[in-house]
Amino acid sequence: MVHLSDVLCPNECCLGDRRALTSLAPGERVMDDVLCLVAAMASKQNESDISKRWWLPPSFGEIALNTTGYDPSLLAAIKKKFMGWADRLAHVFVLLLRNGHWYLMIVDMFHSELIYLDSMKNDDDTAERKK
Repeated sequence: MVHLSDVLCPNECCLGDRRALTSLAPGERVMDDVLCLVAAMASKQNESDISKRWWLPPSFGEIALNTTGYDPSLLAAIKKKFMGWADRLAHVFVLLLRNGHWYLMIVDMFHSELIYLDSMKNDDDTAERKK
């Protein structure tokens, strides 16, 4: 159980507690709660612009990569919190986790491109991650 004094970044979507934030230390695997906080902060910061850019939380990436099904209530919550109308959508930012490594896929609707950003890019993993 998390003690209230350990919560440094309160958020309705995830928990920004000491344990999660210490995962930002060098050599540590960044916890998905930290990435969810970033997505929530980017969405809140761009509320007036949410119809152009969607910053989706890591749980959306889990749904996208799951071939056996997902919880519809989770997708509904993501749509409500992180998505706007798609008629003027320019970019979708999707955090994905594969084999213990985070990477970012950006869907550029304006240029019809898929942009792959990865701090540890190598040819062997790139094809698998772009699927």
